[in-house]
Amino acid sequence: MIKELRIPNLGLTMEKAKILEWVKPEGGEVREEEVVLVIETDKLSYEIPSPQKGFLHILGQKGQDYPVNGVVGWIAGDRKEYESRLGEEKAPSPVKTAESAEEKEVEKKQEAPEGKEILWGKGKHKKLIASPLARKMARKRGIDLTMVQGTGPKGRITKEDVLKTLDMKKEGVAVVPKPAPELKETKDLKAVKEVVPIQGRRAIIFKHMRQSLQEAAQMTHTMEVDASELVRLRKAMLKRFEEEEIRGSYNAILVQILARVLQKYPGLNSSVDGNQLILWESIHIGLAMDAEEGLIVPVIRNADQKSLKTVQVDIDGLIERVKTKKLMPDDIKGGTFTLSSLGYLDIEAFTPIINPPEVAILGVGKILEKPVVLDGEIRVGTRMMLSLTFDHRVIDGADAARFLREVKRYIEEPYLLQG
Repeated sequence: MIKELRIPNLGLTMEKAKILEWVKPEGGEVREEEVVLVIETDKLSYEIPSPQKGFLHILGQKGQDYPVNGVVGWIAGDRKEYESRLGEEKAPSPVKTAESAEEKEVEKKQEAPEGKEILWGKGKHKKLIASPLARKMARKRGIDLTMVQGTGPKGRITKEDVLKTLDMKKEGVAVVPKPAPELKETKDLKAVKEVVPIQGRRAIIFKHMRQSLQEAAQMTHTMEVDASELVRLRKAMLKRFEEEEIRGSYNAILVQILARVLQKYPGLNSSVDGNQLILWESIHIGLAMDAEEGLIVPVIRNADQKSLKTVQVDIDGLIERVKTKKLMPDDIKGGTFTLSSLGYLDIEAFTPIINPPEVAILGVGKILEKPVVLDGEIRVGTRMMLSLTFDHRVIDGADAARFLREVKRYIEEPYLLQG
C-alpha cells in the first residue's frame, strides 16, 4: 500500500512549511514511525515520521516551501510496489539523494572561494603561490615552478627557493617535488577550523535577534532583591506537590508574579505594530528555554487565570515537548511578555534582549548567599538580581522602574499572591 507524506497542519496560523532535510535517501528503506523528513515553520523545526514500514520516494525539494497538506513524498509497502509506482509516474519530481548531495558538497569544498588562497594536499587542486620575482627568475632560467618546493608562508615560492633549485640542477641532483603539506583554508591570516552554515533554528534566531536590536530602543534596569521568601515558598511547593509528582520551580512562581504585576502595568504587556502600540487583554508569558537546536520561547497562556500548580504543569509539559522535539507552532506564538532565567548556569546577572514584537523581557540570575547590611549589621542574605530590558520608545524609564520595584515586592513577599 502506498501512503503519502504530507505537510501537516501544526497550528491555527500555519499555512506552509519549508523542507529542511530529508533524513532518508531516495529509495531508502524505512521503519514505521522512523523520522524521514524535517520541516521548518517560521519559528521551529518539526520531524515527520514514516506512516508505515517500506521504501521512500521523495517529491519535495530541500529548501522549498510547500502548503499545508501538500504531498512531498510517499512510502511504498515493499520494493516491488516502489518500483511499480515509479514506472507509473510520467514526470516524477527531481530528487536529491544523499549520494548526490554528498558529491556536491565535495565539489563545493574543492572550489577555491574568490579572495581566498587554498592549498590542497595529496596533489588535489594545488594552487601555486609564488612571488613575482620568483616567477620572473623561473621563466628566465627555464625552471618549472611545479618542481620547486616553496618555503614561504603557506608554501609560497620565494627567490631563494628558485636559486636553490637552480643549484641542485647544476650539481646534477634530481629535483623531485615534495608532496604539498595538508594546509587548512585561511582567511585574514587565520586558519579555518570549520564553516558552519547558519540555517534551521539558528537562522531563525539570527534573524529574530537582529530584528530586535535594530527596531527597538532597548534599555535595561537592574535591581537586587531579597530572595529568602522565594526560596521558602519553593520548598513548600516541593513538599506540597510531592505526592502528585509535580515539580516545584522558581519559574512557576515568577510567572505568577509577572502575571499579577502586568495587570497593574499593562503598558509592558503590549506589542508595537507599526506606529501603534497594542495593549493585550491576554497575559501570555513566554519562558526562554535552552533547546538542543538553540533558544526557544514556548508560551504559558492566560497565566493570570491559572493557579501555581497549573502553571507548573504547563511548564513541565512545554519542557517535555522541547526535549522530545514535539513543540507545535502554536506553543511558541502569541507571547506578550518573556521571562529568561540563567541562574541554573550560575549566571548572576545579564542583559536580556527583547523578544519582538513584545516590548519587555525580565532576566533572572542565580540565587546567592552573600553578606548584606541590615539594621546596621552585616548578615548573610539570600539575594538575586533582576534585569528588565524594555523598549524605551514606548515605555518611560520611570514606569519600567516602578514595574520592576513591584516585581521585587512580590518576590520578597510572595504571600501577596494569595490576595
